[in-house]
Amino acid sequence: MMKKKSGFAKRSILFGVLIFMGMNVFGYLYWGKTVFNLNQNSYRSYLGDNSTSLKQHYKIDGYIITQEESIYDHNTGLGYCCLSFKKKNGRMEGTVFAHKLISEGLGEGGRFDIIVRASKAITYERNGNKIFAYIKYTKDITSDENAIKLRDYGHITKDSDVDEFGDECSGYIQDFTPDIIADTFEYKVDKDIKIYVSPLGCSIHSNQKLKDIELKVLFKNKNTYAFNEKTGEHTVGSGERDHGSVSVGSRYQRNYVFEKPVKVSDIKGVEFNQKKIF
Repeated sequence: MMKKKSGFAKRSILFGVLIFMGMNVFGYLYWGKTVFNLNQNSYRSYLGDNSTSLKQHYKIDGYIITQEESIYDHNTGLGYCCLSFKKKNGRMEGTVFAHKLISEGLGEGGRFDIIVRASKAITYERNGNKIFAYIKYTKDITSDENAIKLRDYGHITKDSDVDEFGDECSGYIQDFTPDIIADTFEYKVDKDIKIYVSPLGCSIHSNQKLKDIELKVLFKNKNTYAFNEKTGEHTVGSGERDHGSVSVGSRYQRNYVFEKPVKVSDIKGVEFNQKKIF
């Protein structure tokens, strides 16, 4: 009798575990939630203390697209934007899996499409009825055009436009204007090299090609954040941009991005190829 009870208990536990796992899988696929994040009802702030109150909304046909937080630095070309997609009295259409959008656009019939006029990395997250898009980008500093735009194929305009692939298409385009970063530090290495440090990362401007760069950001609490081209430390995705002239003050530009934004008021100085600059 004891063995039968023991076997029944094991089967009950196994059944309970399978039910629990099934609920989590279904919850993640449909709602973007598991039992571990049921209380999450908003976007994940990437900017933290650097976040601003600047919000923009695009409202049409019961849809609300909101720029939750967004900043951009003219000196480095580094920017970040979070967009939320919501449908009144309903679930926002779109399929998100493993932080990727696997459906053709968002909204009914895939009417909404995010356009980024810059090098970018976008991750998506479903949270209940909402979908969030987290966008990190690096824009050409010679361009004054806003990087983040939303095309609404459901709002047809009279004039045709050209999309990012050069194809003609119709649809209203909503611009999202970022908050401009004001507190960027500038460090002069010599007459040819300047380093800009913003909350999002660093940018080296020079009139000559540079290689084997070793850059450290020095903080007042004696911590350091290193970018090392020799070892590859924190340099994944970095690249050199050739402006073709010195019309923006320097010809070459190389950007490095912090894993998480920092407070520039906490920065003491930088160290470039073992030379400290304060």
